[in-house]
Amino acid sequence: MKTSGLVEPSVAAEEIARVEATILRVVASRSALIPEVHQHLVQAGGKRLRPTLTILCARAVGGCDERTILFAAMVELTHLASLMHDDIVDHSATRRGKASVNARWSNGVAVLVADWLISTISHELIGHGEYAALGILTGAVRRMCEAELIHLEQRARTWELPEAVYLEIVRDKTGALMAAACELGALAAGATAEQTNALRAFGTAMGMAFQIQDDLLDLTGDPALLGKPVGTDIAMGQLTLPVLYALENSTDGLLDQLRAAVTVTSPDELDIPRLRALVNEAGGIDYSRRAAQTYVDEAVEELACLPEGPAAEALRGLAERAIRREA
Repeated sequence: MKTSGLVEPSVAAEEIARVEATILRVVASRSALIPEVHQHLVQAGGKRLRPTLTILCARAVGGCDERTILFAAMVELTHLASLMHDDIVDHSATRRGKASVNARWSNGVAVLVADWLISTISHELIGHGEYAALGILTGAVRRMCEAELIHLEQRARTWELPEAVYLEIVRDKTGALMAAACELGALAAGATAEQTNALRAFGTAMGMAFQIQDDLLDLTGDPALLGKPVGTDIAMGQLTLPVLYALENSTDGLLDQLRAAVTVTSPDELDIPRLRALVNEAGGIDYSRRAAQTYVDEAVEELACLPEGPAAEALRGLAERAIRREA
């Protein structure tokens, strides 16, 4: 059976509905564009993974209350703002098979709505006296922005980028917000220091596995499930572990073929079957699958200090499905 999703609908359905209600309250604005843009993003779908992590982490160490719901909503809004910024930076015309906000409206609308969301998150948390939560979220956003800037600095020489630098960038671009989502769940439920550290580390490791799976899907995925052409990231010079590994571990002849295969200006110019075959020959696909599995194993190990129960089991399931999804 194909596994295209990550979060099973029943895992935290009631709480996610409350998160959505909180988000609708928060995005109410004098500008009609803000709720309209939000609705556009909702209609494009999404995994609601990060708020689910917040909810499950809180459940695993205590319980889920209104504070947890607030934190989960702020995590999801942070994620949505980051998606709009990413689409502008990457000149993306689509998001999950629908027009991106910048393509549907304009770069200006996307920037302003994303910035409005970020400032509104701060305003909301300060209004509730949740300064620790604000510190966790703003710290994650800071790391995400720094990683994106490092990525932009490196883009001209992406395919010479050492794997260690790639992993650093991924840890901050993807892992930071998942770690924050988990830490906020721990904060909401009054977790111990040991539990908080473990859940933060769980989120980081899961984020690493999640991004490496995205890299694999960009090379091996089904465009119909992905909602975008395969090879989009590679064509833009984006960091992808299978290709980086192949370039670092190829013989001279194969290296020349790989360099020629990735030097394109759009996904339409990519010969995906050939590139996939070259990367596979160099061991990039198998290596990346093993790397993703290693991070899943690390994530699961971090949960050992939690009380056994449905929430801890659900967290383990999320980690394991992160590398079995097809979208």
